[in-house]
Order: sequence, then C-alpha cells, then structure tokens
Amino acid sequence: GEKSRFELDDYEMKAIAGRHYTYNTMLYLREKYSKDQLFFLMGADLLTQLPKWTYASELIKSTQFIVIERGNLVMHRIIAEIPLLRKYERNFTLIYKGLVNEISSSYIREEFQYGSDPRYLLPESVYHYIIENNVYKGEE
Repeated sequence: GEKSRFELDDYEMKAIAGRHYTYNTMLYLREKYSKDQLFFLMGADLLTQLPKWTYASELIKSTQFIVIERGNLVMHRIIAEIPLLRKYERNFTLIYKGLVNEISSSYIREEFQYGSDPRYLLPESVYHYIIENNVYKGEE
C-alpha cells in the first residue's frame, strides 16, 4: 500500500505538563528526523505570544516557521514590531492567501471540553483518534 505522509507521535502526550516546552519537542523531532527539513506550522494569532514562550529565543533561532493568516492580522507588521521576531525574520514563511483557517487546535480542544462535537472540523481519522484515546478527557 501507499505510505502515509503523516505520522502520529505521542511524544508530547507523554511529557510532564508544565515541565515540557515546544523547544524540547523540536529538539526531539530534529533528532528523530535528522535527515528531514522540519517546519513549525502556526496560526498568525500566536505570533505576538511566541516571544513569551519558554526558551523562545532558542526556538525562534533554530526553527523554520510557516505562519498561516488568521483574521485581519498583518503578519509582516507583527514581525517588524517585535525585536526577537525581526532578528530571525528569515525563519518565518508567511501564508497570506488561499489558505485562511480560523479553526485553531485550542478551539477544537475547547469544543470537546464544552461537550460540543467538532466532528466536521477535523479529518475523520483524527476525530476518531481523539475520541478513542480520550485525548482531551480530564483537561480543564
């Protein structure tokens, strides 16, 4: 059969909450996929928060980001106004048109937590995985 271009990794799910950060995950993935070029996909709404993340400087310096437009945020202006982002602006690829996605992972998580059914916001296999493995059960 055809090999999937995606792979599920439960590395972050096994991490200790509050003691594990995106930077750690990127180090792990770079080691696991040392022959591949990795990108961190994120919505533009996270750009202003990124410099506040734990190990932000190390993460931004060492990671290639693909930032997807959300709402009316002017991504290049945000990067220009935040010194740490501006310093590593070459690490950011901005997607402006053709792919606008207002549904974030936080939104999906909240839908499950509030008892809603976000079935039609996700690929069917992802939805079933979340349900079968109680991924968001017990989160507050």
